[in-house]
Amino acid sequence: MAADASQRVQKAMENAFDEIDKAKVRRVQRDMHLCAAKCCDDSTKSAEQVHNCIENCQDSFTSIRGIIAKEFSHFQRKLELCAKKCESDMRDTIPVKATQADVDKYSKQFDSCIVKCADENIDGIPTMLRRLKELLTSF
Repeated sequence: MAADASQRVQKAMENAFDEIDKAKVRRVQRDMHLCAAKCCDDSTKSAEQVHNCIENCQDSFTSIRGIIAKEFSHFQRKLELCAKKCESDMRDTIPVKATQADVDKYSKQFDSCIVKCADENIDGIPTMLRRLKELLTSF
């Protein structure tokens, strides 16, 4: 169960990244490369000027990558905190001298908790995408 939940989270995150990539990142990345190519067209510029021009072209793309990384990292932290709560709850309830039946019972409860974490976080991806698109409107 938990392994399936992990795969569902991974797939949902890949889909979310693809959506944001197609909606915003590719255009900015394309513009960055076109800008950098224009920097190289001016043969009157020094090597340092060309280098500085290319670095300036990368600013928007670097900013976008940072914003996306921060949002995805926040999502991952929420998922980790939920999983740690599942673990903590299980530790608090499992008897000290647990039988195999106890271990099986609490393992199933732990798995159910992990699946719930995955589902709740997957359900939050559309909100994260809306927030990301809003944050990236200026690019």
